[in-house]
Amino acid sequence: MQNRHEKTSSASSSLDPVKELNEAHRVSLAISIEVNRARRNVAIFFALVSAAIIYWQDWNLWLFLLPSILILFAVLQQANIILMKNELKRRALPK
Repeated sequence: MQNRHEKTSSASSSLDPVKELNEAHRVSLAISIEVNRARRNVAIFFALVSAAIIYWQDWNLWLFLLPSILILFAVLQQANIILMKNELKRRALPK
């Protein structure tokens, strides 16, 4: 009887890493969805700014804004990557 109980407890403890792995996968998936949303929002903003500049035909403004928008996009992407890594590390730590 005691041997049977030991087998059951060892089987349940072996499921914990699988559960934690699934949780980490869900967190990773949720973070990647948020990053994709952020990229889409930046792309929409970029398209709207481009359309406005083309409408007003002010190419000097365009040449000024393009590098600024690209730098902002790169900074946001790096911030998202750092946040994603920190979140995954936090989730991976034992409680």
